[in-house]
Amino acid sequence: MQNRRKAKSPLLLGAIFASLPGLAFATEPASPLAGPYMSIGVFAGGNFSQQTVSLRLPNGQQRTLSTELVTPTTNVGVRLGYGKVIFENIYLGAEAEGSLPFRASTEQYALGVRYITKTEAEGAGFVRLGWTPDGQSMVFVRAGALNLNRSVEVPQYNYRTKSDGGWAPAFGVGLEVGLSQNASVRLDMSHANTSGDSNLKTFQGSIGISYRF
Repeated sequence: MQNRRKAKSPLLLGAIFASLPGLAFATEPASPLAGPYMSIGVFAGGNFSQQTVSLRLPNGQQRTLSTELVTPTTNVGVRLGYGKVIFENIYLGAEAEGSLPFRASTEQYALGVRYITKTEAEGAGFVRLGWTPDGQSMVFVRAGALNLNRSVEVPQYNYRTKSDGGWAPAFGVGLEVGLSQNASVRLDMSHANTSGDSNLKTFQGSIGISYRF
């Protein structure tokens, strides 16, 4: 009987050690922040832009108008990205986004001049770096480039800038809070600065739901 017990002990210990990797995996599930994701949201809150417009008058003279215009826009946007928790609390990812305006043009007056600011489809690309305390929620910063597709029209002078359409440096900060293993709610604040026919500095907030595949 003693020999049988001694024979069973190594087998029992071997079975316990063999099962440890499976137990560790079961108690440490993959972070919901990891992997590819799609985020659909509303980019709202307005674009607060400082614009310098150089006008060529009918008599051949030049006039430069520098104004700060509040041009609120509301866009619907989609983000596609991929990321993972590379260290215990550090997240790294990349994403691309595109947006379409609900309201394509905004009209207002400044310095006695009527302005019409128009927004068209825009795109952006960012690298995102975040800190997560629990693998489900995080605060993050992001940096990249935004394709500002805006134009300013001044009917009084029969003047219209070209849509900037160029890529401008952009950066932002945000917060993502996990709702489930696959879904989270996300808040962003982004800033971009471009030059061209009109200097344009934009500040835009967004709120949306991210879903991870």
